Amino acid sequence: MIITFITLIVLIALFVWDKFPPDSIVLLALIALVVFKVITPNEAFQGFGTDLIMMLSSIFIISAVLQHNGVMDYFASKFSLLKTRNYFLIVILLMIPVGLLSAFMNNTTLTAIMLVPVIKFAQNKNIAASKLLMPLAFASLLGGTCSLIGTSTNVAGNNFLIQNGYQSIGFFEFFPIGIVLLVVCTLLMALFGKYFLPNRADVNSNDENQKAEHLFFASFKLSAITLQEALNIEKYCKEQHIIIKKILNEQKVPLDKLGQDVIQFIFIEAPKEKILLFLKKYNNLISQISDFDENEEIAELLVLPNSLIANNTIRNTHFIQLTGLEPISIFRKHFSFTDRLKDTTINTGDILIVKADAEELLQVKSNSDFVILNKTKALENHNPDLKKGFVALAIFSVAILLSVIKIIPISVAFLTALLIILSFNVIPASKIYSSINWRLIIVIGGMSAFGVAFAKTGADVFLANWLSDILQGVPSLLVLFLLMLITVILTQPLSNAAAALVVLPIAIQTAKNFNSDPRAYAIAIIISASISMVTPFEPASLLILNPGRYKVLDFVKIGGLLTFFCLGIVLLMINILYKL
Repeated sequence: MIITFITLIVLIALFVWDKFPPDSIVLLALIALVVFKVITPNEAFQGFGTDLIMMLSSIFIISAVLQHNGVMDYFASKFSLLKTRNYFLIVILLMIPVGLLSAFMNNTTLTAIMLVPVIKFAQNKNIAASKLLMPLAFASLLGGTCSLIGTSTNVAGNNFLIQNGYQSIGFFEFFPIGIVLLVVCTLLMALFGKYFLPNRADVNSNDENQKAEHLFFASFKLSAITLQEALNIEKYCKEQHIIIKKILNEQKVPLDKLGQDVIQFIFIEAPKEKILLFLKKYNNLISQISDFDENEEIAELLVLPNSLIANNTIRNTHFIQLTGLEPISIFRKHFSFTDRLKDTTINTGDILIVKADAEELLQVKSNSDFVILNKTKALENHNPDLKKGFVALAIFSVAILLSVIKIIPISVAFLTALLIILSFNVIPASKIYSSINWRLIIVIGGMSAFGVAFAKTGADVFLANWLSDILQGVPSLLVLFLLMLITVILTQPLSNAAAALVVLPIAIQTAKNFNSDPRAYAIAIIISASISMVTPFEPASLLILNPGRYKVLDFVKIGGLLTFFCLGIVLLMINILYKL
């Protein structure tokens, strides 16, 4: 039992330290439990042998299919068409649909898809994006509590219950609690968000510092011109804020060194539009153009949690060679980085400014590494196959229906739907496995072994008895609230699913000690792990941190208060539904 506790404490400490990938930490913890003979190898990896893995993988791939074929972009674009400027109505029409969609797909993916339409809408209506992006992220989190597949935490928690001999959670068993959370928090945001949410310009607000980073380099070979003509070019460049990097003579010697009066090479740096104007004005003097491709575009890429370069560097991941993208700068927490780009660690939620051509941008659009924040010609001209996307959506809906009415087990229904969808060739084969968040699956599968370790060593009984002794005479509802609060606290260093899997064994044993319904306690813990809005370190919240120019303190104040309020709602609903 002591080894189990020590392993868990070290695991949490390593998560807090944040120097190693979470999946590596969990696997190291499993190895330690096996080496010290707390659990057997079979018990260590039994979490990877359940239908949990197949179910989560199917959900990731189906979400990727809907995204790849433009279905989610289609729905997201409808928000941009809203005519109203009424903040109350805007928040209602944003949060409720996002929350309901989040009940059936990954909330991080949904937040990423909605990000650009919400920012563009805010700009068109002259509303600070910070007034809408936090409601967007919170709606995607809360909506995940409306169904069994709404979050990976729900799926993992249900799997834990089944493994321990309890009845499976129904597909919409979470719904009464989740919809109340979504509606109440939507109303609070709609009524008070205008006054309490920060009012900050977004990253696409034509900030001069940002514009300065969006430069192209071009070099021109000129027909021989005089020094006076060169001075005229220099004057024009100063007026247009075009940076002259070098001017060389015929022998490629800098003019400031020799003072020659025959110019043949000029090197400039400027936004693409100004370079094109330069080309037009001096076309008769230019005999050759180098280092400039007018088909290249500047793209602002928001780094997603499962990105190739998240928590790594451009150099280590061979990012440039693999993608063809040329990094220009990194935008993070109100600052732009342009030096040592290749060796700077990229974080989830950073905005990477890159140069790319149309084909490269379409590749970025089709993968799940980034969200393109700005408008590009390549994306304007790209028309995804919506018909295939809606066919996939219909098949997915049938799978949900069949699992709800219990004709087919949910994991089998989703796998069948996935195989049918893929038979229509709706997504490139290379994207199927890359769309799965393998790190999350390893964390969830690995953390399942801690439940086994707790049960084998009696750690769950020990902690539950200790909790029961110090809380003797305290109403069971208050005990449950304390466990829910502990879960929320643990979601800060751990992932939501990992936090739930740590607390669930203790909560179930505590429920038994207080003669309460263990299943009700478990559902309360699972939902509590999914509604933590105290900090921006949950992936959906990380995505809006930079675009909304939020500070961590904004989440602590607004998200913290909302989380505490939501815990009270969950406790009340659990008491009503399960009669504790």
